[in-house]
Amino acid sequence: MQPDDSQTRSGVRLARSAALILLAASLVRVAWVCIAKGGGYAAKAVEQRAVGVALAMNRGGIFDRNMVALTGHGDPDYMVAVFPSLLAGRSGALERAESLLGQGVVSQSPRVVRVGFDKWAAVSEVAASIPGVVPFTVPSRHSSLAAHVIGHVYGSGLGADGIERSWDDVLAGTGSDVLRVFVDANGRLISGLGAKVRESTARVGHVRLTLDARVQQAVEGAMDLRGITGAVVVMDPGSGDILAMASRPTFDPSNVGRAFQDPRAPLMNRAVVPYYPGSVFKVVVAAAALQGGVRTRESVYMDTGTIEAGGHTFRCYANPEGGHGPVAFEDALALSCNTAFIDAAQSVGGQALVALARELGVGLRSWLGIPGVGSGETPAPTGRLGPAELANLALGQAVVRMTPLEATVMMSAIANGGVVCEPRLVLEARDRDGRLVPLPARGERHVLSPEVAADLRAMLSRAAASGTTRDVLAGMDVAGKTGTAQTGRLSENGEPVYDAWFAGYAPAGEPKITVVVLVEGGRSGAASAAPVFRDICQAVLELEPYRY
Repeated sequence: MQPDDSQTRSGVRLARSAALILLAASLVRVAWVCIAKGGGYAAKAVEQRAVGVALAMNRGGIFDRNMVALTGHGDPDYMVAVFPSLLAGRSGALERAESLLGQGVVSQSPRVVRVGFDKWAAVSEVAASIPGVVPFTVPSRHSSLAAHVIGHVYGSGLGADGIERSWDDVLAGTGSDVLRVFVDANGRLISGLGAKVRESTARVGHVRLTLDARVQQAVEGAMDLRGITGAVVVMDPGSGDILAMASRPTFDPSNVGRAFQDPRAPLMNRAVVPYYPGSVFKVVVAAAALQGGVRTRESVYMDTGTIEAGGHTFRCYANPEGGHGPVAFEDALALSCNTAFIDAAQSVGGQALVALARELGVGLRSWLGIPGVGSGETPAPTGRLGPAELANLALGQAVVRMTPLEATVMMSAIANGGVVCEPRLVLEARDRDGRLVPLPARGERHVLSPEVAADLRAMLSRAAASGTTRDVLAGMDVAGKTGTAQTGRLSENGEPVYDAWFAGYAPAGEPKITVVVLVEGGRSGAASAAPVFRDICQAVLELEPYRY
């Protein structure tokens, strides 16, 4: 039975309607893809033409106490990326690349080479004619600020020293930044797209230090202005927080190889290396004598310029004038009278003196969260000291050494009413999930009675105002003690080499900062170290707030 014409026409209309609906749906789909998804698909198309090379692993930031970044904002690093696949088959390209960057720089895999500015500028001038060589810059991870504390990283991106090393498990990321260049189907760079760095989105942790970037800058500026070799530590005496720690000479964390060639040992953090303290140790002798009741501030000693101990004659610098004559104990500290302090040490006894020195932090290693922290040395706490050894101990020579950090802890204890606060450098650390990393517990210990601490503060104020530093610190509300330590070394001219110290705090009446300055090869504590102390105090006490 044949269908009638009406059925045929109905079927045709239905098929035509279905086709129109499908066409409309297709057009809508195409329009939606072009408008809503077109950009993404275009980007993916370009991505397929991208050639990339991994840069260093991403790392978390290191910050000061106020969350000012201490990493990630250094001067530009000048880099050149080499893409062998883009050099292949291009006449002379390989030879030109190796003439600029060195033989063997072009391997089978893409690589990134760090170069100096001069070479980078030369590469930039001819980069257009060498399609596989791409010059670019990235911000250096490190500036020069607090270089010995922050440390540096290996080329692989792993921490090599300082905070970078000790906290590598917190700072190390799980991804790398990638430098990408875009090429067409023929392997030529696409004009206008250039090279782009795609930063890793992997989460990282961070470390927050007790340093104050402003104080650190003031310290390093004062050291560089005077061109010293040595170290400075600035501490809040009430909390033990290290506000600045600097060592000179310093180094460029982005070019550590150069530092290895420098005979001045710029990688050494002198702030945590032990030295003979010289007369700075007389502060410990004074504390032990007052605490033990064998001296008062008014006790008088008759200085003739020399004193015998263990068959050796020890001299005061006033010996050519026949000594200081009758001198009160507080004046003996201000005048740094050697004989008076050897006599006081003999009255205290070696074991009691060593015990108090250790209580004040000399020779007791502190946890700071950075590698390479040295420890001072004292005679054995239970050992017997011969008379000559005890005399040298009283003068801070031969049998005792202390680090600038330990001297800062000792002086802070006096400024803090006799309470020793363990030094702190790491304020906070968080892992890549934002969780706090537990830090070792810190403690305080009452070492000196408040009365002894008050007497010592009065004596140190007098020493700064009327002692060997009176001309340098005139008019300043500070307290402290100089030290000029024999090193046993001779200069090229055969002259003895000394290390110069000044350890003090400010203001004298209400201490807010403790500052210890060590100058290697200085003339004396008054001439070489005290001026640096003065410059730092003047700069730091102008900052607000300077009480933490």
